[in-house]
Amino acid sequence: MFDTLKADIAIKRQEKLEKKAPAGPHDEPFALRGFSLWLLPPLEAGKTLSDTIYKLASKAGSPAFMPHITLFTPRNPANMNANKLEKALHRGINASMLARDMDSEAPLLRSGDRGLRNKNDDAHDRPFEAAEPGLDVRLLRPTTGAHYYQCVFAPLDPTATPGLAALRGAVANYLGEPAEPYFPHLSLCYGDFDDAKKREVLANVGGDWPMDFTCTEAVVVDTNGTADKWRIVTAIRLT
Repeated sequence: MFDTLKADIAIKRQEKLEKKAPAGPHDEPFALRGFSLWLLPPLEAGKTLSDTIYKLASKAGSPAFMPHITLFTPRNPANMNANKLEKALHRGINASMLARDMDSEAPLLRSGDRGLRNKNDDAHDRPFEAAEPGLDVRLLRPTTGAHYYQCVFAPLDPTATPGLAALRGAVANYLGEPAEPYFPHLSLCYGDFDDAKKREVLANVGGDWPMDFTCTEAVVVDTNGTADKWRIVTAIRLT
């Protein structure tokens, strides 16, 4: 219930953002097809990041969008649907947690992973109650990229959340697709801009970095069209 509420809040924020900063004709060539799996930041961090995204979008003339970390996007969208991705995510969560528990050497911290972790000192005797929900994330200082969807972004610190690669790998394995290459990040601005404008956008980011938070929710997203048309289909709690 709470996860559905958080997803509803994210959707409402997005609807407000797209009215203020919609996509334009220059964004149409970069429209996507298909569905994706995202990790959503918690509400407080999400509000901060949404405000930043809107600020940059309004100044740059680009579309606003929900802050997210892409977990997986199928290579062939024509052969994928939302139900299949949702099933893959559930299987991925279960498989990555099982692998973590089997590899664990310490009852206080499963598999050396700051994400999907456990703090209860006797939880190793209760494997189905061992995990606290969530993947810990550290966003590093924003930078610019070479692609439309990585115009300005904050890369993830891979050492902070090794569980992210395990989850993605489990999802990819279920779908029969490769898990690599993968560059985890959270985009702050989309756009096909020259280097000078990218630097200008980057200079307006502001905020305190690195940024730390715990993602407790993954979502299946309909990513057909430009960013202002994307919609959450369903939300799944990371447990």
